[in-house]
Amino acid sequence: MRPSTIDVTDKTGREVTTAVESWQTPSGDELVEHLAGVDTNGNLLNFWWSPSTDWQVTDVSEKTGRQFAQVKPVAWQTDNGNKNVEHLALPDDEGNLIVCWWQSGGEWRSFDISSHTQVPVDGATSIESVLNWESGELSEYLYAANRYGELVEFRFRPSTGWHASLVRREDGDSIQIKPVTIAAYKTNSPSTSIHIAAVSSTGELIECVRPEGGRWSTGRISDQYERFLIGPTVTYNGGNIEHVAAVTRAHQLVVYWRSFQDQPGGWKRANPSEETNQPVDAVASSYSMTATEAGSDRSIDCLTAVGGGNAYRFWWNNKHWWQVLDITQATNVSADAPAEGWTTPNGPQHVEHVAAVSDDSLVVCWNLSPSRRTVERLGDGREGIDFDRRRRRDAFLIGWSYRDQSAPLLTTIEDAAFGNQSGGSATDYFRTVSKGAFTVGHAGTRGWIQSDFDRSWYADSDASGEESQKWNENHHRKYMEAITTAGRYAVDYAVYDNNHDRHLSPDELGVIIAVGEGGGGFVRTAARQESPWEPLVVDGVQFGQIAEWYAGDPPNVPILVHELFHLFYDLPDLYDTDTPFRVEGFDVMAQRGGGPMGTRHSHPCGVFKLMLGWARPTVPLRSGSYELPAVADSGNVIVLPREGRETTEFFLLENRQRRPYDDLPDEGLAVFHYVEGDDATEPPHDVRESHWNDLDDWRQRLRMIKPVITKQMDQSLWDGSDTATGYDLLSNRPSDTKAALTWADGTPSGFAIRDISPSDSVMTMNIDVP
Repeated sequence: MRPSTIDVTDKTGREVTTAVESWQTPSGDELVEHLAGVDTNGNLLNFWWSPSTDWQVTDVSEKTGRQFAQVKPVAWQTDNGNKNVEHLALPDDEGNLIVCWWQSGGEWRSFDISSHTQVPVDGATSIESVLNWESGELSEYLYAANRYGELVEFRFRPSTGWHASLVRREDGDSIQIKPVTIAAYKTNSPSTSIHIAAVSSTGELIECVRPEGGRWSTGRISDQYERFLIGPTVTYNGGNIEHVAAVTRAHQLVVYWRSFQDQPGGWKRANPSEETNQPVDAVASSYSMTATEAGSDRSIDCLTAVGGGNAYRFWWNNKHWWQVLDITQATNVSADAPAEGWTTPNGPQHVEHVAAVSDDSLVVCWNLSPSRRTVERLGDGREGIDFDRRRRRDAFLIGWSYRDQSAPLLTTIEDAAFGNQSGGSATDYFRTVSKGAFTVGHAGTRGWIQSDFDRSWYADSDASGEESQKWNENHHRKYMEAITTAGRYAVDYAVYDNNHDRHLSPDELGVIIAVGEGGGGFVRTAARQESPWEPLVVDGVQFGQIAEWYAGDPPNVPILVHELFHLFYDLPDLYDTDTPFRVEGFDVMAQRGGGPMGTRHSHPCGVFKLMLGWARPTVPLRSGSYELPAVADSGNVIVLPREGRETTEFFLLENRQRRPYDDLPDEGLAVFHYVEGDDATEPPHDVRESHWNDLDDWRQRLRMIKPVITKQMDQSLWDGSDTATGYDLLSNRPSDTKAALTWADGTPSGFAIRDISPSDSVMTMNIDVP
């Protein structure tokens, strides 16, 4: 699972100081991988590797007699008859744009484009290339900044040679940019167009677009108030979507994207740094993989970036949102220049690579995919949990009360469910706890609807009369009354049947039936009658599960939240687990209405947040020091997976601190043990087998490892300032009074957590990785 590394400098004896450019070329049945960069003396070096040879290097400067500026070259390839021609372009040490090329059987050659066109370039400019067939021949385009910071297009055609011209705005003015921020790409839908993205001289992220045979048009990509660092900028196309990535002055990696069908402008924005809590200094490269190539069930987009001397690989798919791997932490390879990323095929799947200049050596890291796939699978749902992560689900509130009892104000109940006041509603809970990933929308309210019978009739399961014989549990009678009456006067349920299958599921419309008196709650399937069973059909749609909430006065919001987790995500109950490893007090699903915890808010534990996409895991790949901010602030958790069973058994660490909607009985480092399969059925240490066998599946598979083995909750978390709860958590149990990181089958895990810091908003620890 760990990434591998190779020191290319050690293999070849040559160093580079710039970022490197990557490309691949076919050679018979093999694929040759290339890297090119410039050393401290201005020598352009081409490193290459194939399955039949180790890393080798060619000194392009020695072959061409030219010295170059300290910038990353750009590479592209063309055909010359049946031969492949490799090109590299970059400024020389005098600001002349030079193109070097090589084809099989020949030597490296060069040409001074600037001298030919009389257009020198900025010595620090980034260079971008685009190829496009025009008028029956291949046009090779290069984009760079001249000495005045103006954006310039260089074009080569076999029939005309090299030409240069300024890229101009619609009014004829030149475009002033920051030299190292240029990125370019081509789109073919709805027609062929060349696109350039760059940071303007005023710090805005801009685009220039020229359709084939047309003129340049310009526009702003970024918000008018957002400013970007000097560069570079990265563009890529994935799934018919255009992307532009850049880094803001606040060191946030941001990605703008739009579909090819969007109107000019139309850019949408994502912030991978915000989603992963990882600031960066520069974004360096991008690559995309299909689902098959990625070994995943979705295609993915990847970005490499650097920050503070570390190299990072960010990735995204439409199931898991943005994630990040700290390559430096995983491999001990630092990044003194922007890191280059690429993939190569290995059977149906691709191997991911990142090259970085680290302490004067060019180092290639690869085998990055296993750690990515582990993180992706950890974030998948589990049996019985709906991991559909849509950001909003709508709910309709029906107030139902007994005709012989008074009910609280319906507006009070409505505000408790949907109000925007901080700290006081279910909607605000989900928005806060998910950090904006999920919220509950208000589809409407109806009530109070008066019951058909007095309260005593519903409370008596042996009530007499013909009507009572239709109901085994009189709860269902309430649901029928509430839903049919609201449908008659307040709502057309068929409007919410989005897939038109004549069934109304909670993901289309969540129905909340609020009962005026206090108590607990339930999630059950609505029925017209129970005996014999008849489904409830109103407005032509059949109802599935609904939530019943005994709201009380004042309303008990934690109970509603608990029931909505059932309704929308099928999270399981975890209360009534009378064992030392119970999660009561540290998970919303361990709360129930009848106990003291029922009126206290709690977040889902890190295991559930991970499965819901509300937490982002770090999987330590090397022993070392790790930092863990409070999960409520950051969404960060640490996962220690079992080798070979990475997603079916693991330990999860989260820093729990009291925050809004997390009224904790203790603060510090929480350690959870999750296990699936046959091993989940064996009782852990200090648990009676008879008691264990009474627990259902989820109460067996999700456990807390506590520093003090007791049913009390105030010493459940690790705190380095407390001798009772701050000891090292080892792989083997040192005594019967100490906890250990032992797998469910009794095997020592090989992991250890040492030197745990005092409980605080950011905690540190040393983790031993087997």
